[in-house]
Amino acid sequence: MGARELLSRGEFEFDAETVAVDDAEVLESLEPAVREWWVEEFGEYVPENGGLFTPPQKEAIPLIHEGTNALIASPTGSGKTLASFTSILNELFRRERERDDGLDNSVYCLYVSPLKSLANDIHRNLEVPLAGIRRKAEERGAEVGEIRHAIRHGDTDDAARQKMLEETPHILNTTPETLAILLNSPKFKEKLATVEYVVVDEIHSLADGKRGTHLAVSLERLENMTETTPTRIGCSATVEPLEDIADFLVGCEVDREASDGRAGDGADGETVPRDCEIVDTRFVREFDVELRCPTDDLINTPREIVNERFYDQLHDLIQDHTNTLVFTNTRSGAERVLHNLRERYPEYDEDNSGCHHGSLSKEARQSIEEDLKDGSLDVVTTSTSLELGIDMPYIDLVVQVGSPKSVAALLQRVGRAGHQLGETVTGRVIALDRDELVECAVMLKKAEEGFVDRVFVPEEPYDVAAQHVYGMAINDVRPERDVRETLQRAYPYREFTDEQFETLFRYLTADYEGLEEKNVYAKIWRDDNDPPDGEYHYPEYDVGEPLIGKRGKLARVIYMTNIGTIPDSFTCDVFTRGDDEWVGDLDEEYLDTLEKGDVFVLGGQNFEFRYRRGSKVYVDRTSARPTVPSWFSERLPLSYDLGRHVLEFQGELLERFQKRGKPAVRVWLREFPLDENSVRAIARMFDEQVRYAGPESVSTDGRLAVEVELDREEYERHYYVHSNYGRRFNDGLSRIVA
Repeated sequence: MGARELLSRGEFEFDAETVAVDDAEVLESLEPAVREWWVEEFGEYVPENGGLFTPPQKEAIPLIHEGTNALIASPTGSGKTLASFTSILNELFRRERERDDGLDNSVYCLYVSPLKSLANDIHRNLEVPLAGIRRKAEERGAEVGEIRHAIRHGDTDDAARQKMLEETPHILNTTPETLAILLNSPKFKEKLATVEYVVVDEIHSLADGKRGTHLAVSLERLENMTETTPTRIGCSATVEPLEDIADFLVGCEVDREASDGRAGDGADGETVPRDCEIVDTRFVREFDVELRCPTDDLINTPREIVNERFYDQLHDLIQDHTNTLVFTNTRSGAERVLHNLRERYPEYDEDNSGCHHGSLSKEARQSIEEDLKDGSLDVVTTSTSLELGIDMPYIDLVVQVGSPKSVAALLQRVGRAGHQLGETVTGRVIALDRDELVECAVMLKKAEEGFVDRVFVPEEPYDVAAQHVYGMAINDVRPERDVRETLQRAYPYREFTDEQFETLFRYLTADYEGLEEKNVYAKIWRDDNDPPDGEYHYPEYDVGEPLIGKRGKLARVIYMTNIGTIPDSFTCDVFTRGDDEWVGDLDEEYLDTLEKGDVFVLGGQNFEFRYRRGSKVYVDRTSARPTVPSWFSERLPLSYDLGRHVLEFQGELLERFQKRGKPAVRVWLREFPLDENSVRAIARMFDEQVRYAGPESVSTDGRLAVEVELDREEYERHYYVHSNYGRRFNDGLSRIVA
């Protein structure tokens, strides 16, 4: 049945014969039951989409249907995740219908996300299409078996893991770290041999760190195990440069015939990027974003007045909207904002407001997520845990407190509002100090112009390579050449040289003098395959073939308990004394400041600290006012690209001051998406700086200002380098100078 015929059967408020439909062939490539469900579910949006699919879906579904690798770059709420899964579900239903014995008891699709909450959300969202398509198939008289899907990550209990061996999900939602563990799971790794699709969601948040590097090698190890080459699909709302991220997603092939000794050839051949199609539909949503400041003078206005006006502004914004999501840059900030809202205004209580971050218990996080999806909370404060991908259809305003440090993070966060194509994305950024005011002004202007910060993929980290070589050696004795080739196929290691491999293998075999004195012992052995009458002969390999294997009986335990690249930060579990309920965790550094009787905030609730036993903290629930309402936590690094643009902005602003004066600067700033307080605060701040210390005291893209302070009591000079290039640059610069 064709597209228009299916539309004519629905009760839609348009003429099915005349409405514009430019993607009928995409619909007709799907199974009949999938077609019928799609039209029933999304037919009402045909007039605004110009067809049955959103822009990313129109391009991506045919590509994935053909088994083509694809990177989908499209705004939040544009349907890119469903674009990934539609062809996959279609293929699984087709096989289930056509094969007498149905689908195998194994995994066909891996969905990898950076956050457990995102995996949970996708798991919930798959219920709708799976149930709907199944219902349509049954209405057509077809007998359709169950297409199973499940989550596997750090929160999955032992019973659920064991059940997956007996009834294996056809679609498995997981995280990079859990995938690396599954690749070395003696039983479950066999279930991965049938994987045909890998979906990497929010790929930008993985690619710029070692977690992404770890995943890139895991995908090559998976490729070694699978019966066919899996189709890889990457999704992101904010990523640049697209070509590099596409190469990162799909990796390389090693051409053994093309080696000419260049760097990147290794001993086994030249690396050649795999093919990947880019679906670029990033600019299909309208944004209404503005920077606000509680005062037009951040220099002289007392801090308590700035704070009071901030909360009044925030309260007014929340009351003017249905559901508001408030982002801060730290977990402690999220707790503090929620606590102060409840303290200052009677409109907020535990029933209509909440807090969400990674230090809360699984149950607390999931409760907030469910309430957000239902639209039952007026306001939720969060740090980064709700930044990615989770579907929150009722959020109509996002407030960002302070600078999120990159244009990409701003777009991700603001994109949580208006989570449907066609809705305007509404966001307000509130700056509370001078540095963030300038950062946010430049950030919003660049976002308005369509700029996105570049992602810098880490190149050739030895720690990740060591983990994976160890993992491969644990799984089985294997040729050294296979290990090298697997690593080289991963994009971050495409130019890994023979010398670098030798360095890596020497470390893993403890072939450096003094390593054992530092308690660094050999993890693998490395030797040529012995003749048949030798002590160590492996008949599946040629005599003399260089082989590697694991050393030590506890190798698998060491690997499983140390996998991943998320930095260790020691935290203590928090339990209530009355019912021994786990309510979250706290940083040890913060715990050292607590004394018995101190009241702190966790998850929007107040707890009184009683005592600590090892890594467990025992508390009582209380209604008393907090004595220590926040705790130490993470700080976000400034994007290098944003820092560079801030310096360019400061240079242009100084030129305008010198040529036309303060009034002209204010006129120019009004071209930015700023309120009047922000315009006046920026102009006043730079005017006073230039009058007091001269234009040379301001860093620009052409100079770094260095401030010298004389300490007359200690007879010392202190130097302050005013660099805006971000934490990573500053760390490197400080090491050079030191």
